[in-house]
Amino acid sequence: MPGTNIKQVEAAERSTIVKAESYRIDLDLTTGAENFRVKTTVKFAGLKPGATTYIDCVGSKVISAKLNGVDFDPKFDGEPVQIYEPTPDQPVAPPEQPGDTPFPGNPPSGTPAGEDGGIFAPGSGNGGTDTGEPKKYVLGNVSVSVARERVQYLNADGKLITESLRDYTRINLVKQYDSLDKFLQAWNDADRKAALVEELERQGVLIEALAEEIGKDLDPFDLLLHVAYNQPPLTRRERANRVKKRNVFTQYGPVARKVIDALIDKYADEGIATIESNEVLKVQPFTDFGSPVELIKSFGGRPQYLGALQTLERELYAAKP
Repeated sequence: MPGTNIKQVEAAERSTIVKAESYRIDLDLTTGAENFRVKTTVKFAGLKPGATTYIDCVGSKVISAKLNGVDFDPKFDGEPVQIYEPTPDQPVAPPEQPGDTPFPGNPPSGTPAGEDGGIFAPGSGNGGTDTGEPKKYVLGNVSVSVARERVQYLNADGKLITESLRDYTRINLVKQYDSLDKFLQAWNDADRKAALVEELERQGVLIEALAEEIGKDLDPFDLLLHVAYNQPPLTRRERANRVKKRNVFTQYGPVARKVIDALIDKYADEGIATIESNEVLKVQPFTDFGSPVELIKSFGGRPQYLGALQTLERELYAAKP
């Protein structure tokens, strides 16, 4: 990690994960005029079992490293955090290195803007062509690009920061929900899970990009639990099958039961946003069961249908028995 120390906010975040007991530094001044061999021993305790963190080293190279007496590859120093500080006559983006995927800069004139001022990336389904380049997002006034499972953005000081997508997601989510319990409470309290997901995306949680990296068959709920709070994820299909095994909806008639079963399958195939949509009863296989009005009447009316949908969501996201 040459050239810089971590920021105060990063140090504060790390202090919630580990507690340093002691530092011992052995410095050999006979190994050079300007560069010296240093052996640093850090004793620390983990505060959150299963959490991930890092140790920063400002130096020219790492010769060897051990954790709990076990050697590991010193060439791998964790997901890199790089800070590029351009001079007034240099471009904002850093120069490309040979073999690097180009970091997209400002879009060319004529690039369509999203409804919230965002920039549509090529191949994003908004009229562009797929060039294979990383997608670019605009969150507020900050441009964010996902490249090779990394996120690049300008921080408040105008410095270009490169982080792993997982670290970027975790940091942004924990800013809003600093514990697993708080996130679960917010998720369970949300009348529409899709609305909460949309709000998280506006706050800088790149769920779409995260799904591309980890798995499109995972619910946003499981993506976030896994990345930010180190919880084992379930696929949507696994969650759907758990609900089917519980046989929760026995109080409904045959038509309503068919609708609920189809909603469970829709969730497994397409996700929570689909079954929360007002249009879901207008597509197959629901149209085989009757019109939207008829299907809602099979529950006793719209309030009862929405109540059944809320029960279904509660069962989908229930803790493992």
